[in-house]
Amino acid sequence: MNIREKLQELKGSYDRINEIRGSSTSLATTIKSLFEEDNGDIRNDSMLSPEGKKAKTAELKKKYGKEFIREAKRMKDEFQQHVVKVNARAEIILNEKPGKPSSITIDTFQRELNDMKTKLLLSVNPDEAVKSVQEFADKQKDHYFTYQIKQEFPDIANSIIGISGGDPSFKLKLRDVYDNISDKAQMPEQKEAAQIAGMLEGAFNENLFLERGIELESIARTIGAEFTKYANNPNSYVDSDDE
Repeated sequence: MNIREKLQELKGSYDRINEIRGSSTSLATTIKSLFEEDNGDIRNDSMLSPEGKKAKTAELKKKYGKEFIREAKRMKDEFQQHVVKVNARAEIILNEKPGKPSSITIDTFQRELNDMKTKLLLSVNPDEAVKSVQEFADKQKDHYFTYQIKQEFPDIANSIIGISGGDPSFKLKLRDVYDNISDKAQMPEQKEAAQIAGMLEGAFNENLFLERGIELESIARTIGAEFTKYANNPNSYVDSDDE
């Protein structure tokens, strides 16, 4: 599986996450509608006494309350599974190394890199040294080469810091250069994967139902708050019939 296919798999999980996020209203509406339809039959049943209708309605509330919990749990479990998948796939993509270009271009790059590093060791002007590193990185058109500069950056930075006599201002300049190189070293798929993973930061325990939201309040009035209070934490629900 290449990096594009891995990204498509990640995006598929992200799309499913957003679908689940948007399905809470649909679930609440469906449960409420099914309950009201069945409860209408109970109300219209002339064979039932008022007490009988009340008992049947209570049973119906419990039935659809449990159904609501089951569906909320299924949604929560699937949501969390896809959050984990996105984060895991993003890490795999971010750890991908750029593909190698031709051996000739690699040899040319290595020769120029070694030449630049030698000049840094012999330089006495830290500003010119920082500028030469940035210009060398800027002229690279292949992610592979920018990635190689990133890997060499600790040695490059040490050389320039030594030239500067340990001047702290050059650490700040080098940090900017490093950030630019790191950004350029990333492939487009890596940037997109990082962006998507960033949008899901802290999402694992995200509430899928809006607390005190219209749909939750509405269904609470229909089947009972003893069920809807577990909407965002359905795994905590204990069925009294199983005790």
